[in-house]
Amino acid sequence: MHDYFLFIDTETSGLPKNWRAPYSKENNWPHILQIAWIIFDSNYVEVKRENHYIENNGFTIDKAAQKIHNITNEFLKINGEPIDPVMRSFRDDMNQFNPLVIGHFIELDFHMVNVELCRLGIESIFGSSTFYCTMKTSADYVTNSIISHLKLDKFYTILFNEEPAENHNALADALNTSKIFFHLLQDKKISLTSIYNQEHTFIKVSDGLEISPFKRILQRLFPWTIS
Repeated sequence: MHDYFLFIDTETSGLPKNWRAPYSKENNWPHILQIAWIIFDSNYVEVKRENHYIENNGFTIDKAAQKIHNITNEFLKINGEPIDPVMRSFRDDMNQFNPLVIGHFIELDFHMVNVELCRLGIESIFGSSTFYCTMKTSADYVTNSIISHLKLDKFYTILFNEEPAENHNALADALNTSKIFFHLLQDKKISLTSIYNQEHTFIKVSDGLEISPFKRILQRLFPWTIS
C-alpha cells in the first residue's frame, strides 16, 4: 500500500481532436488552464495542496469548455503562472511522495499532464505509478440506463445527500474526489484489493497512444467533447 494519496484534477482549454494522436502532434491536444493536487498521508490527513492557473501563451480556449469552467483569457492574464515551474513542482511531489494517484476520470488528467510535460521536454513521471478512478466506481451507483458512469457532482450528491459547494474548479474537484474516495474506503464500499486491482489501459505506446474505451464515456458525460 502507498503511504500517500494524491488527488488531481485539471481544467483544460478543450479536449483532443484525436485521442490516438501522439502528444507531440501540433494543435491536437488542449492545454491545461488550471491544475490542482492534494496529498494525504496513510492516516487520511492532508499534508499538502497545490492550486495553479496557467498563463495563456497563445492557445485558444474552446467556448463550450469555457462555459463549463468559466476560465477566461482575462482571468488568466491576471492569475496565470508560467507552466514550466508548475509542472516541475508536480513532478517533484510525485517523486517525493510516490503516491497512489486518484482522480475522477483520471485518464484525462493522465494525458493532460503527459501532454504538458512533452511540450516542456520533460519525460513522463507516471512510469511506475498506480492509479484509481472514482468515475469507474460510480458505475455501481448508476440507476439511469442511459448512462454508464456519473459526473463528479452527481456522484458526490448521491453519496453525501447534498450538492457540492463548487464544481468545475480543479481544486474543488480534487477535494471532492478525495471526500468520495475516503468515504467509499471507510464505508468498505471499496477495499485495498479493489483499489489496486482496478484496470487501466491509458498507456503511451511508442510515439502514439492507446486510448481506452473510456473516451466514449467522456463524450457522453461532456457534450462539448471534440470528436
